[in-house]
Amino acid sequence: MRIQSNIKYSKPSMLIFGTVILMIINMFISNTNNFYIELMNILILGIMGMLVRLGFNWTKYLLLIMSLLYITETYALFIISNPTKIQINNILFIIQTVVIIWSTVILFRIQKSKKSLQTV
Repeated sequence: MRIQSNIKYSKPSMLIFGTVILMIINMFISNTNNFYIELMNILILGIMGMLVRLGFNWTKYLLLIMSLLYITETYALFIISNPTKIQINNILFIIQTVVIIWSTVILFRIQKSKKSLQTV
């Protein structure tokens, strides 16, 4: 299912690409052994950004699932780790979560506005 390309889809895709850049920065800052997992996350999110840019309708549901996973991971980040010790990669992760949620909200609002225009 492909919907018509619209200029409105460029903003959510640019937000997703911004998240990819934040993920790359976070990957180099943090000292984790999960390099390949983080690289796969970057590739998946980059591909989803391209699909949003091309106007595929089903990507908003995948972004909704990913944003729910980001929310649970952010919650676990603060419960499991020491919440009084704030690190830069934790702040970057919170920013990534907010940006992914915001791009998902924009995608759902685009569809809602299109449906309301069709009923008029």
